[in-house]
Amino acid sequence: MGGLRVVATGPHPRIELVQLAATHPAAAVRAAALRETHSLDPAIALPILVNAIFDLARAPRTAAVRELELRFGEPARARWREALTELGSRRWKGAFFGLCDSPEPEDIPRLLAGAEHQSAAVRSATLRGLLRARASMLGQHLNRALIDKSKSVVGQALEIFRGADFALERENLESAIRLSSNATRPALIGATRQLGKWDALDVLLNLVGADPTREEATKEIAQWITRSNLRFTSPTPAQVLNIRESVAVLGPALPGSLSASLSNILKHA
Repeated sequence: MGGLRVVATGPHPRIELVQLAATHPAAAVRAAALRETHSLDPAIALPILVNAIFDLARAPRTAAVRELELRFGEPARARWREALTELGSRRWKGAFFGLCDSPEPEDIPRLLAGAEHQSAAVRSATLRGLLRARASMLGQHLNRALIDKSKSVVGQALEIFRGADFALERENLESAIRLSSNATRPALIGATRQLGKWDALDVLLNLVGADPTREEATKEIAQWITRSNLRFTSPTPAQVLNIRESVAVLGPALPGSLSASLSNILKHA
């Protein structure tokens, strides 16, 4: 198995090597071991694979699912669904992660159970699962995730919004930024890049006027100016008016160099 340093000293070293490696602390080692179970007797391989489909790490879990289906013709979903009755256990979490990897439409109610879970990893997995299951209520859960206290959940929502099927709406993003914590605010302000060019600038100028968001928004405006020549989109007259009014109102809150650059850009927009 790729020179893995796992010691087996019993009468069946090959079997013991795979069994030991399948419980190794490193996920990559566990995954490698599970791919080797094809060389073991079915009676020995099956319990190893069944246990591994509940692994919390994706690589070994995926390897176990594949071997279980290829060798024994058994999809993992039935075992995952059954294990979801074991609330609060490590096995429940592994089953939930597995079901989020490859859900079917009938699993949507099961996935929704993770939306308010105390674990950020579970809440993030819920979003991925709803996406893969093509759940009709995914949009509302994505918007709710934008105000999550965990940056990993917020990051997962923003990643899905970057996909072609979902558009991040200005109102939802701006509201989430105003409700954000120190941990999630930078990612949310950076997500203004997912808005239209001039909407993004308008939002950022609004955020400069508030103390909690001023520093990050000012930095992002500087980045917006740098990128302005890469997105050739003309602002509407209303947008120009709003932006000019915002720059005038902000006054000293906006560094002079940024004000000058914005004025010059607007002049030629």
